[in-house]
Amino acid sequence: MTAQLSPIQAGKRIDILDIIRGFALIGISLMNIEWFSRPMAELMQLDLAATGADHSAGWLVKTFVEGKFIKLFSLLFGMGFALMLLKAKDANRPFTAWFTRRMLVLFVLGLAHWVFLWGGDILHGYAFAGLLLLGLVIALQTPFLQRFNHPVTFLRIGLAMILVPFALSIYQGTVNGVTQDFTQMSAEWAQEESVNASVERLRAKALNSSTEQGQNYFISLKAQHRFEDEKDAQAYVAQEREIFTNGSYWQATEFRLAEMLSYLTSPSLYTGLAYHGVFSLSLLLVGYWFIAAGVMREPKKHLPLFKQMAILGTSCGLVLNIVGVNLSLHPAIQNVDAVYFMAYTISSLGEYMLSAGYLGLLVLAVQTDYGRTCLSWFAPMGRMALTNYIMHSVILVGVFHGYAGQMYGLISRSPQMLIVAAIILFQVIVSALWLKAFRFGPLEWLWRSLTYLKVQPMKR
Repeated sequence: MTAQLSPIQAGKRIDILDIIRGFALIGISLMNIEWFSRPMAELMQLDLAATGADHSAGWLVKTFVEGKFIKLFSLLFGMGFALMLLKAKDANRPFTAWFTRRMLVLFVLGLAHWVFLWGGDILHGYAFAGLLLLGLVIALQTPFLQRFNHPVTFLRIGLAMILVPFALSIYQGTVNGVTQDFTQMSAEWAQEESVNASVERLRAKALNSSTEQGQNYFISLKAQHRFEDEKDAQAYVAQEREIFTNGSYWQATEFRLAEMLSYLTSPSLYTGLAYHGVFSLSLLLVGYWFIAAGVMREPKKHLPLFKQMAILGTSCGLVLNIVGVNLSLHPAIQNVDAVYFMAYTISSLGEYMLSAGYLGLLVLAVQTDYGRTCLSWFAPMGRMALTNYIMHSVILVGVFHGYAGQMYGLISRSPQMLIVAAIILFQVIVSALWLKAFRFGPLEWLWRSLTYLKVQPMKR
């Protein structure tokens, strides 16, 4: 008779994964808090009006946090997938049905989080990427592909998916560099300045001011399109800001529901799924390799790898992120596509490098007595990562949104860092106390019970 599958017990967990997961929650909250007080339509854009300490806080988060910790979470998700698959194989139990349920439950939880709390949910994207990873695992078990069914295949595919966008950027940059001389770039710059001037005239005209006539037709048409796009975007931002500043909970929920339904029923859904397919799946595959190849299960045997990740990832990642973020702040980026794509490519590569550096540093730190003592505080928080992630939304909605704390748009970037510190301290304490009495966090218990189609024991 085959053994019954059940959740991994505390004594059999890989503690370092819980520590990293808990630590990554800090970065996620540092990044997300801004978007409880600013329109989601401006997501990932620095507040260009910020000055002093607020500008410094925004720059530091953009450089050291944004995009890095979500990649860490994606790696951890792939590691968790590998642990569950290996556990199922050891128990000689089918894997497909219950993991599919697990991802579908996560997808529904993500959509519920989106509609009822906050529009920046990432859970539904992880669920979709998890199903793609499951499809690859199943495909590699077929007789035709079985010879490729070993951990290094996952690593190679994941790295290839990560590198493809950068290869395309290098190709595009090379083509532009070879074919565009200084005269052409100057002409394009002059044209963009003319378009911007035309947009300003259209704004003045919309305000019943005078405007010049006889503009170049192409420039006028481009300016008109840009003006209309900006006007629509500004109207949407104003609507979102008004609802979350002065609207009721139900008005805010209706807004988020309409946003979600628009996403699920429009071509942007396929763009979003393709993004998660390339971004999340690639990191899930690399995370899968870390467990399947034994790297994270026996980190002491792979310390040279983690040292390389820590040194190269941190040093190269910092240089690339600092350069990329500073480029993205230059006014020219608004007018020159080449500068925008260069800044985006440099920052994206820096995010992957710095994420690898953070992972290497954390693993190395845990190998020391002092590092393990300090970082072990985050392990209970990591074991309750789903509950704590949703708790972030509950707390921050309570602080910022107009139907609760009414601080939307009133707390600037630097004081937000103090709020994050208070939340993390609260969660560290509460998570440790909760897990002394219970096996799982509340949402982890719900997720497991629905996955295994059986109510899991909650108390220790």
